[in-house]
Amino acid sequence: MKRLAVAVIVSLAVIGLPEVGAAKSLARMLATSGLTPGDLDAMGDASRSLYANAGTAIGSNAKWSNSETGSHGVVTLEKRSGSCATLLHNTFPSGREQGLPVRTRQCQGADGIWQLQP
Repeated sequence: MKRLAVAVIVSLAVIGLPEVGAAKSLARMLATSGLTPGDLDAMGDASRSLYANAGTAIGSNAKWSNSETGSHGVVTLEKRSGSCATLLHNTFPSGREQGLPVRTRQCQGADGIWQLQP
């Protein structure tokens, strides 16, 4: 979960959200993104359902929601390249009407473990 949190924060900073700055602590960045650890867990579970199954078709998506916060989103499997999968998350943190697009890349190592990649 911590790796997904870092990737989401870095992705939010890269896409140019002004309230997410490089000098802020991880906790502060999470607070200003509107995503909670529970949101990130739900997002991670939805993501895993796509990238961990080699038979999942490109363009497939999985929805996630967190009833405790009202945050929700959809993650789409954009592409596969070798042992890596690129995912596009469209997240709607609690209270936001406009989705936040976040791209992540997961790669499976020789040991079979999936790792978040830059």
